Amino acid sequence: MTYGTFSTNLNPEYRYGLPLAVKMGGVVMDIDKILHTKVEINNDREKLTAYNFSRGPTYSLNENLVPEQLFDNPNTPEKEADGISAKKVLSFAAQQY
Repeated sequence: MTYGTFSTNLNPEYRYGLPLAVKMGGVVMDIDKILHTKVEINNDREKLTAYNFSRGPTYSLNENLVPEQLFDNPNTPEKEADGISAKKVLSFAAQQY
């Protein structure tokens, strides 16, 4: 991806002051800025604005879907990875209210 970051968090385990093992602490995916030029075919500003507003939640949703798909084993029935994004949290909060 050229418009975001994907990083890991590793936690070392120490014995007698020496690192002996490393455990995966988690991953972070952040799609913070996407820049491109868009023009609606009939120069309709309202359609262009509607398109732009529809893309933001999609990018946010990918922040939790991509890690879930990368780290989840499709051969097991339980979900092993659970991603979090602004869109997912807002959707969950709306359901609770």
